[in-house]
Amino acid sequence: MSFSKDLIHNPLLSWETQEDNISCSYKEEPIDSKIRFLHCHDGYEVLMMKRGNVGMQIEDRMITLQPGDIVLIPPYVFHFACQQSSDTYCRVVLNMKETVIQSLIASDENYRHITDVFYQIPDYRIHVNGSMLHQLIDIARALEAASGSKADAYGATILSKSLLSIILVILNRQAAASSVAPVLPQTQAPSMPKVVTDVIHYVDQNLAGDLSVSGIAESVHLNSVYLTRRFRQYSGLSLQQYIIEKRLAEAKRMLRNGQSPTEVCYACGFNNYSNFSRTFTNHVKISPRQYQENSRARFTPFRG
Repeated sequence: MSFSKDLIHNPLLSWETQEDNISCSYKEEPIDSKIRFLHCHDGYEVLMMKRGNVGMQIEDRMITLQPGDIVLIPPYVFHFACQQSSDTYCRVVLNMKETVIQSLIASDENYRHITDVFYQIPDYRIHVNGSMLHQLIDIARALEAASGSKADAYGATILSKSLLSIILVILNRQAAASSVAPVLPQTQAPSMPKVVTDVIHYVDQNLAGDLSVSGIAESVHLNSVYLTRRFRQYSGLSLQQYIIEKRLAEAKRMLRNGQSPTEVCYACGFNNYSNFSRTFTNHVKISPRQYQENSRARFTPFRG
């Protein structure tokens, strides 16, 4: 697997920021080359697998997707899909911002645990039978229409909220029924080398500490030049860029949770506040304080 220089060197490409509160689309085309590398979203993602031969790298693990798999990815979790053959890749992708869920919870206490399924299932996925998959896809297609070109029609907001709620309730019930996809042998998915997954895990566990490339290389007993080359080859990002993106992802999560920018700065491993503010602003295009204020301002009643 190889990546273009544009993908490797553009510091903004690993962020997929959702412009709409809800985005739902039915796709049969190949994977977009712009996201064929480790990236994360600022909201929840649901991928319903209908047909194809695809592997999904999620943080430090690779899974092979089967028809009927539903992949549930929480905010700020790094991932990418890898098409393994020329077979048609048919799927539904649903994205929703955190503020959508917050607004649902504010409107009805029964929504409080509606996203628990994203954090409690193994391998970030559940498996459903063909009948349930078609039912979910039909509901998702209706949601696509309600939140897309017909979003201005009368009752579109109510309809979007209702359809999204149905999907989330079904996913929670399916997870509670322990309908988990069997884990296939690693040989059926082009997994990352162990040294790369070890680095991903190490960065995850040491965000607040010293994450210099030389220090990481020493921890995995490899030459730093070789390690950097291998990491870029399989992730699509330089190791230094990945560290920055992981720290910024955690910073955004903490800021949204109301922790002070100064506290976030040191918890995410930035040496001083000036460095943190400059790095954050360069990547997100607004300061940490403004980002936090904007997140609070967007916490409004549900809009599809």
